[in-house]
Amino acid sequence: MSLEQLVICHCAPVLRGMKVSNLLSCSYEEYPFLEKEMEVFSSRMRPFGLECSILCRCKRFALVLVYDLKKLDIQLTSLENSEYLAASGYSAGSLQSMLVQLSRRLSSCSGFPHEIGVFLGYPLADVVGFTENCGKNFKYSGYWKVYGDLETAKAMFRSYDLCRKECTLLAMNGGTLEEIIACSEKKSA
Repeated sequence: MSLEQLVICHCAPVLRGMKVSNLLSCSYEEYPFLEKEMEVFSSRMRPFGLECSILCRCKRFALVLVYDLKKLDIQLTSLENSEYLAASGYSAGSLQSMLVQLSRRLSSCSGFPHEIGVFLGYPLADVVGFTENCGKNFKYSGYWKVYGDLETAKAMFRSYDLCRKECTLLAMNGGTLEEIIACSEKKSA
């Protein structure tokens, strides 16, 4: 699978405007020119208000965040999310400064920083529930572990699944990143 197909398949809900961001783990062995390719993807996505950034690197893998600039900024600056992030040690700032802080935590943390769920658009009740329960005692597990509104989460998971299935099929049949994104813009117009 090409890197473009991988991005389309795993980040379809973001590309289609349904989700604020997605995290993608990429192997340098499989994609040796990952850094350069991500720069190219960013330039291709930027006209649509989307971006991709490498948050964390190790010898074998990189964690890439694909995100909607406006939606992620709104997500992080909402009152409840910004208060949660401040209590988690984040300094208020621009979207870029928040991503730099997250990147530092990913690089220095022995485990995964649970507040990443806020950056991924998960409901705050689920992020808090995951942290308080150490990932146990959840109601349901899908794209994330659900501790709050189960029916809303299940409906979102179903819509994400359908989106991923449709976009994966388009990608495997030669659909490009731009075509996938433009298709969602036509639907919302």
